[in-house]
Amino acid sequence: MSNFFKKVSALSIITIMAVASLAMTASAENINANSRTFNSIRVINKNNKEVKFNVAAGVSYTEDQLIDIADSNLNGDNFEIYEIVYAQEETPNNDDVSQGNETRLGPIVKTVYTTTKTPTVTKALYGDYFVISVARGQETQLTTTWYQSLSASVSGSYKDYGNLGLNGTISKTYTKNDKFTGPPEGGNANSRMYYVKFYYNAGNWTQYYDEYDAFGNLMTAGFVKGTYTEPNCFVAYSFDVVA
Repeated sequence: MSNFFKKVSALSIITIMAVASLAMTASAENINANSRTFNSIRVINKNNKEVKFNVAAGVSYTEDQLIDIADSNLNGDNFEIYEIVYAQEETPNNDDVSQGNETRLGPIVKTVYTTTKTPTVTKALYGDYFVISVARGQETQLTTTWYQSLSASVSGSYKDYGNLGLNGTISKTYTKNDKFTGPPEGGNANSRMYYVKFYYNAGNWTQYYDEYDAFGNLMTAGFVKGTYTEPNCFVAYSFDVVA
């Protein structure tokens, strides 16, 4: 092969690689706002309208979460998701079964618990909490700290709370140092609304217990039961509105 054809072939390969790289960049549709990188996602709301979300890079989201936010704010535009935090179990267990706690109650020297959870509701909306509204072209801060949390709760007389395997508390805080910006000048939107949605799970629990003496003999066995609610996650987001 002549040097001319070698140069042409090499140039063609470089051109193809450049085009492919450009296509990958365009499909990602990344934008940068407030020194953070966002990925553009589009969903269809219940009015069959396409809605655009800008989700902060690294945030783990589901399409159901975006659709829920779009459906509950039908007058909104330019949705942005800043943070999603998922609740974690207070006491790790295996398939919602906990065993092995020990207590000393007279002749009973060991109690083994086995707890099962039966969900009746998952990822349900607990509350949609307003944080602040910012006018077009403005930047502002809170005058006081904003705080919201969600903790687990149970009904019934449990033997050992840790063995229920419930998710721990989740909370979101905005301080007076946090800055909030409104829609840009020149746009149609008049204000930007900041909210935080909290979601929860609920269901029934049954806690079985076997009580043994010092020789390993089973003394008593039984169960207690009740209901529970526990945090699932929270979503910090904003959207623009036209008055």
